[in-house]
This record gives sequence, C-alpha cells and structure tokens, in this order.
Amino acid sequence: MSFELKEQGIRASRPRIARLMRKYQIQSIVRKNTGSRPLTPTMASRWQRIT
Repeated sequence: MSFELKEQGIRASRPRIARLMRKYQIQSIVRKNTGSRPLTPTMASRWQRIT
C-alpha cells in the first residue's frame, strides 16, 4: 500500500498506512525477519510445515 501511495505522490507515515489497512481490511503478505537471530534447522523445518 505504501508503494502505491508513494507512486501517486502521496506521503504517508507508517501509522497512517496501518490505519488505512485496518479500515479496508488489507493484510500484509510479507513476513518480516528482524535479523535478531539466525534461522536454525529446527526453525526452518517448522517454517516449511507452516507454509
């Protein structure tokens, strides 16, 4: 959503985008990896079962 708004020349903060997404019931499909810890083999096997 932020990409589309930016293409149209509309500036929007993260909280505003989050509010609009809630309003229109839009969910993000991108999973974040914070990079705080590496992916272990156990975590990778769990991830494969989820997806």
